[in-house]
Amino acid sequence: MTLDQIQQGPIEGNCRLAVQDYFYTLHGLYLGREDVVLPEAIKGKGVTIKELQGDVHFFDDLEVGDIVYAERVRNRGGRRLSVGKERFSTENEWMTNLHLGVYVGTPTADLFTHMSASEDAGPAIWHASRMAGGTALWSIDTFCYYYQPAVARRIIIK
Repeated sequence: MTLDQIQQGPIEGNCRLAVQDYFYTLHGLYLGREDVVLPEAIKGKGVTIKELQGDVHFFDDLEVGDIVYAERVRNRGGRRLSVGKERFSTENEWMTNLHLGVYVGTPTADLFTHMSASEDAGPAIWHASRMAGGTALWSIDTFCYYYQPAVARRIIIK
């Protein structure tokens, strides 16, 4: 989305829009497509902090606001899907197709004030998908049931 569209307050969108909306709403930071979609995002703002596909401790050292890129591993009904880079003609194509979400840690009242979320889930991911029915706050366990984290990037560097 463009900055003008974000400023008007998005109503519906995909996972990229959920990430853009999070950063604009909570941090006043507009991120363009090239700042959030891989592989272009690697050249832009932020740093890659995780590239461990299948790491059990993937979320252990993430900070609030880190972008999580993940491969969808189950359909809406819970059936396992065929996954892996080999399904795509190039690694860049695989990276472009990864799902995005924002690690929000344990959600605070401030997050609920700014984002339309209501689930009190412990450590969570803010994202949007058809499976979630739009934007949603999912617990890490729920997110990892449907998606396998592959990469994490930090945009807000403290």
